Amino acid sequence: MLDVVLIAVNAPHPANVLAGAAYRATPLGTAYLGAALARAGLRTALIDMNVAPCPSDWVVRFVAAQRPPLIGLSCATESAGNAARLARRLRAALPQALLVTGGPHFTFLPGSALAGGLFDAVALREGEETVVELAQVACGGGDLSRVAGLALPDPDGGPGAVRRTAPRPLVADLDALPFPARDLFVPAAPGNQASVLTGRGCPGRCAFCAAAAMSGGRRRVRSAENVVAELAELRGAGVEGVFFVDDTLTADPARLERLLDLMEEARLGLAWVCESRTDSVSLPLLRRMADLGCVSVQFGVESGSQALLDAMGKDTTLGQVERAVGWASAAGLSPVCSFIIGHPWDTEATIADTVEFAAGLQARHLARCGFALLVPFPGTRLWRGGGELGLRRLTGDFDRYNMHTPVCATARFGPERLRALQYGAVRRLAAETGEELGAMLPLRGVAAGADHSLASGLWRDWY
Repeated sequence: MLDVVLIAVNAPHPANVLAGAAYRATPLGTAYLGAALARAGLRTALIDMNVAPCPSDWVVRFVAAQRPPLIGLSCATESAGNAARLARRLRAALPQALLVTGGPHFTFLPGSALAGGLFDAVALREGEETVVELAQVACGGGDLSRVAGLALPDPDGGPGAVRRTAPRPLVADLDALPFPARDLFVPAAPGNQASVLTGRGCPGRCAFCAAAAMSGGRRRVRSAENVVAELAELRGAGVEGVFFVDDTLTADPARLERLLDLMEEARLGLAWVCESRTDSVSLPLLRRMADLGCVSVQFGVESGSQALLDAMGKDTTLGQVERAVGWASAAGLSPVCSFIIGHPWDTEATIADTVEFAAGLQARHLARCGFALLVPFPGTRLWRGGGELGLRRLTGDFDRYNMHTPVCATARFGPERLRALQYGAVRRLAAETGEELGAMLPLRGVAAGADHSLASGLWRDWY
């Protein structure tokens, strides 16, 4: 029998399977929690439902057979519906287990998780210390209200009412955390690729992103020595490719140079990709990255209109984008640029500017460009104040909050027009390269404009 089973819940949109096939990304939040539990001596198994096929029938049977006192479900907004559906089945199979959830979605909307008795608690923000204390309560008894960093049901406040325990500070020393427990996943994750996190948090203030709200608007980093020790361990285990999942690996160029120095000394021979901002790179840095195994870098460009970049708080310029993407291409890297259609400030003219700018980056620098539909995620400025900008949320079905399906309207655009504009953007860039439209779909945030509710329904049926 296990003490704890933690489950990274999959999203119902089928594009997640395509993305997973393109590059395997371990759910590091779950893996870090598993490492903390293992270090505390707790018998733990991890399940990644993004590894297909992993239907909920098997998950429920596995968990029921192990009878763990603590079950934890981690999810994002687009997987919150599946988390709720899975929780109902687990609650029926193991009514005495302590059932908790965490992740960015329920950190900002804990009442929706606690309503109806689906979950006993929500772990807020970072959970390495919280999950160990939860396991100790589940296995040995105790009072949940004494565990910091939780949202609990408030029986005196009505359905969905929340009472919070003492706040838990974010982890100050990331080097003190054990490496993610990738070996605890059942079934074992296939392939020779791994995701690695070198720092947490983002100091940015983009209106559409919740990273700053999750991290308190600051970035904490692991030492370069600690990161390279993990990379060497992965290389020894047969890993050949790494995805650095930091929001901006290049946020501190001097620190990145130190990391590159140590990677060179260790002669790891890894191929890797990362995400960056266009205002934190230089041609010499990108060339050094390429020399040491980087093959691609993704830039969140978001718009081809400077007025929109300013309005959304991006704090970058179109000139910086042009230079950074050109430098990446000149360095021999494959630049990937992501854009968003449907900002509350968007007009027909600004969207046309965005498509034209993306087409130019593709033509001049061989950039691969993807177009997402705007989603006002919980925790973002657009979730809190989008209504004042004319943004209307059209559905509370979070299965559809996937950047492939229109879920909001603006003062100027309805959902069907936004869908048509996104499809037109994808088709325009595909036509200019002679590439099949379907070949562009696995890019993050790209869709061919179709309504994916039927396909999503097939994934919901697994629950």
